[in-house]
Amino acid sequence: MASSSQQQPNISFCYRISGDACHLIKMQFSSFSAAESFIDEVIPYAQTKTQFIFSEIDIQST
Repeated sequence: MASSSQQQPNISFCYRISGDACHLIKMQFSSFSAAESFIDEVIPYAQTKTQFIFSEIDIQST
């Protein structure tokens, strides 16, 4: 996973974690279809659980 994640320029971080998932990866895509294409590529090798960030909540101003 470490070597393949280094080849993806849209990866912000990749952590090896405990629990149901083995890795937590933050990626940016230009569109939902680009994200879907990436998921389609990795499905033969891994199960995915995908979540999208729609906006950031500014906790400093509340």
